[in-house]
Formats: sequence, C-alpha cells, structure tokens
Amino acid sequence: MQIDFTLSFEGYKWICYHQEQRFVADSLDDLDQQVKKYLSKTVTSRKVEAHFLFDFDKFPVWMRQYMSHYFNKNIVYTL
Repeated sequence: MQIDFTLSFEGYKWICYHQEQRFVADSLDDLDQQVKKYLSKTVTSRKVEAHFLFDFDKFPVWMRQYMSHYFNKNIVYTL
C-alpha cells in the first residue's frame, strides 16, 4: 500500500498531513512515530510505503539555505 503526505513547517513545529489526518510534532522522528501509530490503526496492509513531499510555499526563511527537496522522504512502515 502507498500513501502520500505533505510535509511542512510552521513556527517551531513539523507538520504532516493528507486528506484524512494532520500531525504536528517538535521533531521529524516524533512525526514519523505519529504517522506509524495512525497507520497501524487505520490500514489493513502490513507494509505501507509513505511518501512525504515538502510544501515549498511553507518553506521557512531560515531554511532557505537548503533546498526544499532535501526534506522529501520515503518511509516503508512495517506494521
């Protein structure tokens, strides 16, 4: 199974969302754990490939020394 998320950053929080759910965390690791917990409760597949694409419109000024695609990531969750 595959699911696509939008990854963003506001203030001091990482944000991740898709059509049905929104997650907010202090770190990317915390965000990953929230997503995994959500998926384990809502999908029937034991393996989920999650794609996270960064929303460039929300790219913070202090991060502009980096390219936004550096924050894109793919994670395969085994539930």
